[in-house]
Amino acid sequence: MTLQQLKYVLAIADKGSINEAAKSLFISQPSLSNSIKELEQELQITIFVRTNRGMTLTNDGYEFIGYARQVIQQYEILEEKYIEDKQSIVLIGANGAGKTRMSVWIDENNKGINIHRISAQKSLNMPKSVSPTELSTAEEQFIYGTTNENKEWPKNYGKKNNRWGNKPEIHMLNDFNALMVYLMTENYEKSIEYRKNHKEGNSQFDNETKLEKIKEIWEQVITHRQLQICAGKIEVICATGNTDKYNGSEMSDGERAIFHYIAEVICAKDNSLIIVDEPENHLHKSILIRLWNAIESARSDCVFLYITHNLEFASSRINSQIIWVKEFLVKDSWKYDLLDDINSSDSLKLEIMGNRQ
Repeated sequence: MTLQQLKYVLAIADKGSINEAAKSLFISQPSLSNSIKELEQELQITIFVRTNRGMTLTNDGYEFIGYARQVIQQYEILEEKYIEDKQSIVLIGANGAGKTRMSVWIDENNKGINIHRISAQKSLNMPKSVSPTELSTAEEQFIYGTTNENKEWPKNYGKKNNRWGNKPEIHMLNDFNALMVYLMTENYEKSIEYRKNHKEGNSQFDNETKLEKIKEIWEQVITHRQLQICAGKIEVICATGNTDKYNGSEMSDGERAIFHYIAEVICAKDNSLIIVDEPENHLHKSILIRLWNAIESARSDCVFLYITHNLEFASSRINSQIIWVKEFLVKDSWKYDLLDDINSSDSLKLEIMGNRQ
């Protein structure tokens, strides 16, 4: 039983129709029906029966929905008190406490919002060159790892199966090629739009591309290098005038990691919750905080959830909710504390420092 399933039950009860509930939840009717069936099978009760008037609660359903409303109300109180209006959330705790598992649970149980997760385990093999394709197809391939005529299917099922190999807690993210195809396709489409407007005499028209935004942030962090956006590829040159040039696929691990982090966030959908597992990976501590400050500034419409062991990074997040994840208990259940300040708990510091031994 998940929080999302409780929300589904309440929506059907309030609407009196599974079709109307599905529309309000922005999911397909079959997906909603299957979720309710799974819940009924797990609980071994029947919550709804179909009648000429729509979906009607059974006696067991009436009892269940009373408890469901209490759970959702308590969750909303906690969300309002501790989560809303926060610029970021930091999950911190020892190895094995279940932080990644919690982030996966958040991703899978909030279908009504855009969530983009960047795992700690990821391939940084940047392709030498890619070819553009159709823009919406390229975006779906990047976000979900697949595409489908039914636009709800990639979000509800395709992402777990294709982006995460049906093992979201441990699967190595391997989306650099899809990311570059999306970026080059968007750059190509906007270049056509730009040329068309200027040929028509609209000399003031401008349409900054995602690649141009990435280039700007990357060069703020890597001050001695510059990126060149070419047809289907990225090239790197020295900022001091040296004529040496190399393909983006030949960048160092740190340079590619910085590009990947920036690009993943820039390409996320509007108003997303962006989950970043171990944002410190492959990064020197001298640029870690500066990089994520610049990325957050570029996507002020988004909320960031970081999973980290780095106390200095955790304390650098402004207006952030700290969640000390202590232990994974059973399915969908964790022992955790909410902290206002990372420095308020000596026990947490000892746990993290001791975990590094």
